[in-house]
Amino acid sequence: MLAWGVWENFRVTGNKERLAYALPHMERYLDWNARHRDQNGNGLLEWFIEENETCRSGESGLDNSQRFDAAILLDAVDFSVFQARDMAYVARIAEALGEADKAAHWRGRAAALSRAIHATLWDEADGFYYDRDMQGVASSIKAVTGFLPLLLDDLPPERVPRLVAHLQAPREFGAAFPIPSMALDTPDWSTDMWRGATWINMNYLVVEG
Repeated sequence: MLAWGVWENFRVTGNKERLAYALPHMERYLDWNARHRDQNGNGLLEWFIEENETCRSGESGLDNSQRFDAAILLDAVDFSVFQARDMAYVARIAEALGEADKAAHWRGRAAALSRAIHATLWDEADGFYYDRDMQGVASSIKAVTGFLPLLLDDLPPERVPRLVAHLQAPREFGAAFPIPSMALDTPDWSTDMWRGATWINMNYLVVEG
């Protein structure tokens, strides 16, 4: 979310020197992700998985989420959405700096990744976005991260009410204190960290979407 933050700072300050400073750093960062966090080469990104059973993916920020209990690499909804959005913001930044070719490059990469998210991680039967393993098998874990494609500009509009229905469903995410990090009907749901508890940072992102 670095480029998003840089862009929002620029919208307030109008300081292009900061944009010019940040741009090459963000480009290297996004390229690093693409080179080192896409083991199956399909454009979607996978969080690093640790051997620590109580924190399988600290890199993700959702340390002990049930998403990572199997300790396998997953094409991750959240990581892929963050990457696509930051590519789009890097394109905006490049455009603001008058670098049209660079802006077109990143705009194209953002669009390609966003299309891959919608084509690969969406489950039509459930009307939800799921992580998938390296063989393309969808996870059965219904996590708050499944709502993050709402942040993408090209989200097919007919999917919005289906996602909202999950947000409102009493047995899923329509909790007394929404939005739980896991659907309430997850078998091992708990208030332990990311195994069910509500987190304001995810709430913010879903509201933005």
